[in-house]
Amino acid sequence: MAQRQQQPIASCLLIVGSALLLVSANFASDLHSPVLFIFKALLQPITALTLVAFFIYAVWIKKALVSIATLFATLINLFFLLPNFSLATAEVSLQSHTELTVATFSTMTRTKNITDIIALIDSKNPDLLCIQELSKNHREILFERLDGHYPYLVENNSNQLTLSRFPLAPKNNLGHHHSSILRHPKWGDINIINAHMPRPYLSIKLADSWKKLFKLLEGESTIILCGDLNITPNNSLYNLLRYQYGLSDSQTSGYGFTYPSNTRRSAIFGPLIRIDYILTRGMKSSKTKTFSASNLSDHRAVITHISLDQ
Repeated sequence: MAQRQQQPIASCLLIVGSALLLVSANFASDLHSPVLFIFKALLQPITALTLVAFFIYAVWIKKALVSIATLFATLINLFFLLPNFSLATAEVSLQSHTELTVATFSTMTRTKNITDIIALIDSKNPDLLCIQELSKNHREILFERLDGHYPYLVENNSNQLTLSRFPLAPKNNLGHHHSSILRHPKWGDINIINAHMPRPYLSIKLADSWKKLFKLLEGESTIILCGDLNITPNNSLYNLLRYQYGLSDSQTSGYGFTYPSNTRRSAIFGPLIRIDYILTRGMKSSKTKTFSASNLSDHRAVITHISLDQ
């Protein structure tokens, strides 16, 4: 009898201890170690699966203490899960004249997926398209296929390309990101940053490339930052973008994970983390959605509708 009474207590200690361990893991720095980066990237699905297992166990054992412990575990980890996923759904609708449709797509430059990029443009019809991981040779093919669909473009010597229906003037080319000015006929000048950032554990390059990016964000009021940032929403760099530099994340509802694409053989469970973003300042986003834009890329694309924050 005593052993049966101790079983729920032991289960509660295991659940609470595991929950606290998961919370502690979210505060581990993922800036200097490739092992920590991979662990941090997988931490969200690990947390979700662990909480589901606790819930199933609580239903099966039918003990009040275990149910309370499971509720506690869920609540303290919910803060870290919500930035990655929301149960709300959102569909992209026809744009209005007061909105700017923006899309970003990391194409994976090793593949010849020009046809898929053209299909993305035809189906989603974005006013502004930020592309990463597109080689120079593939860009030339894309320009031929576009046939004037986008009258304005800015590119750099790395792998970023920005296409626009509105006038676009180059501003800075800093390797891992380039910036330009979009001249909107009604809204005025908008600062556009197209970024493909190095993975955070490359500490030397990290310091240089992220410092340059932060410098671009200083003093500018209206900004659209889009691209493959190679950080998850629980990363300290993401927190800097949000809370120190005042950028808003467009992904507030819908299926937000972008990597790896569920069309890739390496994606056994489909996309598990979010590393592709459209962030804004002085503007607001709506109807954000991720979608599979190519069977050849290892990323999902992101699209959102942006209006002035008035």
